[in-house]
Amino acid sequence: MRTALGKHLLPVLVLSVLGGRIGLAGEAPSDANSLTFEMSTEELAWNRSVDADADKWRPEYAAVVPMNESRCYMFRLVTGRVENRDNYLGFVMDRSISDEQKEFTRVFFPRTGTPIVASHVWIDADEALGRPRQVRLYAMSLDDAKKMAQAYWDYADVRYRSLVQQTKESIQRDCDLIQKGKKRLAELEDILKKAPVEFEELKKTVMYHDANQALEVVPDLDKAIHACMIEIAGIRTKLEYIESMRHKVPPPGWGAPSDLLNTIVVQETINLKGAEARLKTATNLRTQAQRYVDLIETLHKAPAEMDKVRESLRFRESGIQGYERQLAEMIPPAIPGGKVFIHKVRLGQGQ
Repeated sequence: MRTALGKHLLPVLVLSVLGGRIGLAGEAPSDANSLTFEMSTEELAWNRSVDADADKWRPEYAAVVPMNESRCYMFRLVTGRVENRDNYLGFVMDRSISDEQKEFTRVFFPRTGTPIVASHVWIDADEALGRPRQVRLYAMSLDDAKKMAQAYWDYADVRYRSLVQQTKESIQRDCDLIQKGKKRLAELEDILKKAPVEFEELKKTVMYHDANQALEVVPDLDKAIHACMIEIAGIRTKLEYIESMRHKVPPPGWGAPSDLLNTIVVQETINLKGAEARLKTATNLRTQAQRYVDLIETLHKAPAEMDKVRESLRFRESGIQGYERQLAEMIPPAIPGGKVFIHKVRLGQGQ
């Protein structure tokens, strides 16, 4: 007896995992559309659930998908937690399984919480039998069984390729950061080679004994620079005005203005040169004071930054080694034997 359970049910699948050990690290992933199906003469049991709602469902088929040791599949951990469950269930939602299959799956294997028939669904295989890890995908029809198996394989294949790509991108990111770090390290080495020499030469030309003394004179020098700039602007304005007066006709009774204007121009030109010299000196002293402070700070901070950059380089290099190990140990998903068997399903004994 089958029944619909509503219009807004989360799609999921019912599965049963059989533990075992097989799979070689060198196996290449199969093509995502290359699953081969074969009907099995062996029937698989479906044990009735004690849950009244779940007991209404009777799957007719089960696809048994053998798995290698790739962790890209969805599978059950020893602790009982289901690895990759939610991601796979979201992935299978995009598949064209029937509405009946989605509702059936929702009952037996919800996307959140604990499957209501977990003790019936999950089966622990005897590793001594030498069987590969397998997952049983119960389905309401033969077509659904095949689509669930195909989705199961496609998910593992897509996940594997995604993990490989992400890991390679992480390696490239760390390689880029290492190159930047090495460039910065070379810059710091050059700075620490030149800065002490420059600092010793600068100390000969200034009267500061520490950074605080240099910082104390900076405000006064800033005021002097500002005052000189104002004075220079005033003098230049006077000279421009005097130049414009030379071409004007003097008022009646005035004599020729040339001598007087020339005298003023000479005086203001002298004043301008003096103001420009004061501005240049104040600016140089201001630059020296700031450079003095900067060099002290550089000599203090550069060694610490070098240590930090070296530590970052070691961290990134170690990270790349870890990512490379992950790539080497990453097992692509494969179907041992290259075949998925479809089984008819019967009620378990006593049912």
